[in-house]
Amino acid sequence: MHHEIDNLKRKFNLLSQGPYAYPSITTHHTNITGRDIQFDPETILELDLSDPKHLKFLSSLDHKMPDLGGLTLSKIPEGNEDVKTFLQTGFPSELREFTYNYSSSQISCLDLYVEELAAVSQRVKEVLYVYGFEVSESNLVTLLAANKHKAWFGFPDCKLSLSSVPDFGGKLEGSTLKGFGLSGCGSSTYSDWATNESHFENLVEGLSKEEDFKTNLEQIWMYKCGMEFETVKDILAKHGFTHVQIVYHSK
Repeated sequence: MHHEIDNLKRKFNLLSQGPYAYPSITTHHTNITGRDIQFDPETILELDLSDPKHLKFLSSLDHKMPDLGGLTLSKIPEGNEDVKTFLQTGFPSELREFTYNYSSSQISCLDLYVEELAAVSQRVKEVLYVYGFEVSESNLVTLLAANKHKAWFGFPDCKLSLSSVPDFGGKLEGSTLKGFGLSGCGSSTYSDWATNESHFENLVEGLSKEEDFKTNLEQIWMYKCGMEFETVKDILAKHGFTHVQIVYHSK
């Protein structure tokens, strides 16, 4: 497979340094995936990595993609080194939005990717979501700190097992984050906050100690959170988040 990929890169002159040119990567993408998508600075690209053609395209990139409007990597195979390599060498210099592991059917460990995600987050200007992972306290602190200047950041459909109050250690100082997404996290599939309500409160208490985060947060998304709206509201109010709008739906 790697020999075939090298031949494709030579055929379409993709071995030069620097970001790929838009016409070259458009042709390269079409020839591997069969999809006719024109790449430009406003392109919103979704790659379903459960599709071998999409994974082949991603793994064929040995330097940066050009800047895009948005990128979604869906259904990442567990422990995939090609995806890790893409984050290290192929990620664009600038994106407006980045969604990682959307629509995953499994809960994977985030440890393999957390350093790379923290690094590339500096190139994402407005919105970054990480889906479908088990997120440790250290992962939580690292990625929230790396994304504290986004408009939106979150861990939808992730498992946050927080049996104690997380210590952010001042790493959210200067946070301008407006929206924090936790939709799906509290469902029985993930963190099961109906049973482990204290885990959600531990998260809120830890965040409440970060004054800039608490002051500037405007919305928290809590779809399918496993708790009643009044419970969520009371926990947030108890820790000083009375000003935050709760976007809630029980199903």
